[in-house]
Amino acid sequence: MTDEQRRRESQVPTLPTRAQPFRPQSQRSTQERKRDADRSRYDTPWRAWYGTKRWRSIREAQLSAHPLCVMCLEDEVVEAATVCDHVTPHRGSEELFWSGPFQSLCAHHHNSAKQREERNGEGRGTSLDPFRREPAA
Repeated sequence: MTDEQRRRESQVPTLPTRAQPFRPQSQRSTQERKRDADRSRYDTPWRAWYGTKRWRSIREAQLSAHPLCVMCLEDEVVEAATVCDHVTPHRGSEELFWSGPFQSLCAHHHNSAKQREERNGEGRGTSLDPFRREPAA
């Protein structure tokens, strides 16, 4: 191979091994959206309340009084609770955060079923909307 042939081969552009998906500049990638969600999740001031001695004592009292997961018990399964959960989502309200009501859940139910119910505005026997009025009987 001559020097001229080597020079031409080195100038031939190579194609990427996999085509990049088209995404308008205004649209963020999944990785960027997840990163931003993580940042905003931990930037909320009420997250720090979970690290206080006051919360730890509330949690300990709840789990001592009700050591089993209430959602597991509804399914006739006996599972130890590890999470003290707010029955009514506090959404940053300091009064709701500290006053409860609370329920004991296993991590599985807290991180799946309970979160899904809150996103969908559903509840287990309790309205998750603090401004909702029950219909008159």
